[in-house]
Amino acid sequence: GAGGGIGRATCLRFAAEGLPVVVVNPAFPFGERDIGPTPTGAFIVNMLKGELPGYMEGGFNAVDVDDVAEGHVLAEEKGVPGERYILGNHNVTFKEFFDCVAEVAGLPRLKRRLSRPVMLGLSWLMQAYAEKIAHKKPDITFDTVRYSAGRRLWFDTDKAHRVLGLPR
Repeated sequence: GAGGGIGRATCLRFAAEGLPVVVVNPAFPFGERDIGPTPTGAFIVNMLKGELPGYMEGGFNAVDVDDVAEGHVLAEEKGVPGERYILGNHNVTFKEFFDCVAEVAGLPRLKRRLSRPVMLGLSWLMQAYAEKIAHKKPDITFDTVRYSAGRRLWFDTDKAHRVLGLPR
């Protein structure tokens, strides 16, 4: 992978120079032992706590963290040097994702769709409160919302499934 502080461009340059480098790009992982939590994990935790006023427009590519770990191993075993593989599973809207979390947790579904401008304003306020008053890490940052709200961060992951055998 491109971890350890080495950027994708550097890894691909090494591959072009003949080193056996395979790059993996995980989508949005979620799963057990997400102690951070990651942004995807924070979505789930905040919903379980009842702290989400609604769902954002847009979507993302969700992938189980165990599949990401297996994808790294598969890339080592079967990956073609100089190639990149997107480790992902399902393109889902935020609504579909939260509906699934609600069903599994036995919670009511989120009914309110929050537009991009509303989400930007809420995230700015939440981040300012967390940093300046509560002195803690914000549940969601302005940059996260700016990047994701209203966008479909969907990926074609067929190459990783076809070439590496990444589980679906």
